[in-house]
Amino acid sequence: MSYDIVWEPDAARDLDAAWESADSTVRREIERAIAELHSALRDDPLGIGESRHLLEERVAITRPLTAYYRVDRRQQFVAIYAAVFYTPSP
Repeated sequence: MSYDIVWEPDAARDLDAAWESADSTVRREIERAIAELHSALRDDPLGIGESRHLLEERVAITRPLTAYYRVDRRQQFVAIYAAVFYTPSP
């Protein structure tokens, strides 16, 4: 069973802002974090992170990314509705 992943507009804007302000090293970290997150969410979105409010609402941390998302088990998709990117300390 594989889930589709959708970035809602606010989360996509957060991603764009982090990308635009990042240097090449941080961009590689962002790419790695997103790939790792997508892989985990596609396979088992309820098996990673922690629940929030409802079972289908969750948060997952893949440094430097914290993603807040909802899971629709019936339609098999994940909607990332907020993303926070932390810039690594020097």
